[in-house]
Amino acid sequence: ATNILKTANSSVYGTTTQITSLQRAIVRLGIKAVLGIVTHHALSSSVKGQESIRAVLDHSLHCALVSQKLAAMVGCNGEEAFTCGLLHDVGKTVLLSRLEDSKYTPETKDDLVKRFHAEAGVLLAVKWNLPDLVVEVIEHHHQPLKATKAHNIVEVVYLANYLLHQRDDQAEIEENCCNIDLTRVDFDQIQESIDQLANG
Repeated sequence: ATNILKTANSSVYGTTTQITSLQRAIVRLGIKAVLGIVTHHALSSSVKGQESIRAVLDHSLHCALVSQKLAAMVGCNGEEAFTCGLLHDVGKTVLLSRLEDSKYTPETKDDLVKRFHAEAGVLLAVKWNLPDLVVEVIEHHHQPLKATKAHNIVEVVYLANYLLHQRDDQAEIEENCCNIDLTRVDFDQIQESIDQLANG
């Protein structure tokens, strides 16, 4: 309940009036966002002590929230963007969990996760019978130009992820986001939201 109220009152949603009711918070966030927050909270509670997995879960929730805000700016489906942002790095959680007790060095583990998390995520998403949209975002969230169908949502999640990693190469953004209208994105407002998320 605390996490839902905190999120509903954050600058990510551009709130001007304080929400104190869970019902109103759920209306503001949307049911998929609420389910995402609850899932994130449950998963985070279950991986105490596994800081690397917890960090991925936190980043994924932040990516979902920023993706939803970006989607509203460029005219995409916000709930789809939230869901895809939440799941874009699911392959990392799988690989980190599998590699936890391995004898690989931390550097080797990081390299394996970085190189293969998209492929692992796609395999998991297909096994779970997730929608093609989600599978495509997981597969191409680092290289949106390779997307074949859901160009707009892939680019939204790519951009959210890119900005959350504190990258700001405008030329690279423009090269990879040719299907969404970047002139409609208020980058200062997005950065303000990212800063608030980073500060808890």
